[in-house]
Amino acid sequence: MNRALPARLLAAYDGLLTRHRLATTTVSGALLGGAGDVVVQHAAASSDVDRTAAFFIFGGVLTGPINYRWLDFLAAASRSIAPQGGAASLAAKVALQSTVMQPLIYLPSFYLTNALVRPRPRRSFFPLLLDHLTSVPRCAAGAWPRRLSTSVPSMRTRCADSGSSGRPRSASPLACCRSGCRRSSSPESDSRGTSSSRRTMAQGRSA
Repeated sequence: MNRALPARLLAAYDGLLTRHRLATTTVSGALLGGAGDVVVQHAAASSDVDRTAAFFIFGGVLTGPINYRWLDFLAAASRSIAPQGGAASLAAKVALQSTVMQPLIYLPSFYLTNALVRPRPRRSFFPLLLDHLTSVPRCAAGAWPRRLSTSVPSMRTRCADSGSSGRPRSASPLACCRSGCRRSSSPESDSRGTSSSRRTMAQGRSA
């Protein structure tokens, strides 16, 4: 009886996806986005209801209406670019995801959601967006090569010693990617307002 329950729930969810794909993915994305932020805040012993609300809305918008159209477009575009499929089709999808989805859809949607939901100066929206339009692709481009640093001791040492703070850094690829960039590549951390964005706005006012 108990073993059959997960199967029934999965079948019910699959049925909802078949009959009401947009509504089901929107609700699922919103719940996952909000729950994920609650878990992160619990681990960090912090509480920010507005941030959780922003992730709840962003998860629903991204996973629902945006991906509802984007995934169909991605499949059609990859078939047009590489009708033979295989590695060429995969490369086309990765290229479109990196050059169109990330800079033109994902990041603007993320910061627009934060600007509308969270009580922070609206003027910080564009400095943060422009900052990440350059820093995120640059760090993402180096993420896969840096993965080698986890298996090569000499590379791991250089990565751990890099940075101006003098503190040891994690040797994970993502941590190395962040340490190699001038600013953090994490939209979540910068959405709270970083010192770099404040410096950007201060320079703009003094110019």
